[in-house]
Amino acid sequence: TITILSSCRSKPRNHFVIHTYTCLSKVYCYFTAKSSKECGLDKPLVKADIKTKDKKITLSVGDKSPDNSGVYVKVSTDHKIYLVEDTLDETLTFEALDMANTDAIPALDISEKYSEYYTEETLSSFDSLTVTGVNFPQKLVIVPNDAEMSQFLPYTVTSPMKRSADNIDSIFGVFTTGITVNGAYSFDVSANTLNSLGLNNPDFAITAKFGDYEHTYKFKKQSDGDYAVIGTDSKMVKKVALSDCPFLEYNASNFYSSFIFLESIETVSNLTVKDGDKTYSFDIEANDDQEDEDNKYIIDYKGKKIESSNFQSFYQLVVSLSCNDFKIDNINQKAEVSLIFKYNDKKPTTTIDFVKANATNYQYSVDGVKMGKVSSSQVKKLLRNLDKLISGEEIIVN
Repeated sequence: TITILSSCRSKPRNHFVIHTYTCLSKVYCYFTAKSSKECGLDKPLVKADIKTKDKKITLSVGDKSPDNSGVYVKVSTDHKIYLVEDTLDETLTFEALDMANTDAIPALDISEKYSEYYTEETLSSFDSLTVTGVNFPQKLVIVPNDAEMSQFLPYTVTSPMKRSADNIDSIFGVFTTGITVNGAYSFDVSANTLNSLGLNNPDFAITAKFGDYEHTYKFKKQSDGDYAVIGTDSKMVKKVALSDCPFLEYNASNFYSSFIFLESIETVSNLTVKDGDKTYSFDIEANDDQEDEDNKYIIDYKGKKIESSNFQSFYQLVVSLSCNDFKIDNINQKAEVSLIFKYNDKKPTTTIDFVKANATNYQYSVDGVKMGKVSSSQVKKLLRNLDKLISGEEIIVN
């Protein structure tokens, strides 16, 4: 049923009907002698019920005229049969979903009850994000870092293993800015419909937790290449394109930071480097008497003071070590190089071991957990600069 509201209700009723469909299509002429059957109006191709304030009018569209100049139309309140341009049947022929609201799925608005997760009226934080789907054999869980660590990286992956996180805004954006939509798949959100669209087993699902509230979006690829999406409390299954949601094809490694260690030097009390059978241990103490950045720390190596600025350059090389491949090989051999960090507080010691994986890479582990690969060139550069640090030669970071 189509409801047409016209600005011409003040016109006489017989003119109202004509004006309504002449807005849709040009009227060429009308007939009084032709029968409805002759014009295909006994079994119309299209039938539209037009509701006005006080009555219902039926508009029927029949066959094309013999000379293809137009189509026959009849209105239930008029005995005449009209010949109008032949686009009218197309105008009135559509799927119900063609009328679906295809506005973007808006940003999540929970500000009234959960204002602590907002900054300047924009959703900006969460307690956790959980991602599951076909590319996630184990669920991916992301949490915000504490204030001290967040200056380097805002988030940490806690499952399937603990890692620094990256690229999180690409998925948190579905909650903060919404989701671009290019159509709809169903007005029906019953369990049967969701199952038929595969949303009971989504390709990608993300759940954000804010206090005691959780909101989930589920995505499933359809035969037309687009994705069906439904969120918590959604009233419609909408359609999204991969180009608008590229994260739908991501896997866990897309959310891992490549940096292998990002603790601030301010939190570290000792750094020990092991290179084969050689051990180099550096005690680190804040120099409270110095505000100069170049003399901010007192560095002790075997009772010898190391220039603070040079050690800071070396430490910069340490925190710039990055993973180039998250694939883990089953390598069980003694570490060739190790970095051991002790902290000012009661935080447990961190040990990063490097074992030779191949001619160009080391595989590294953090506290015994294998994490991925680091290029041999990075490790060798670190060791070359370690020698410079010991000998008092200036370290240049580039």
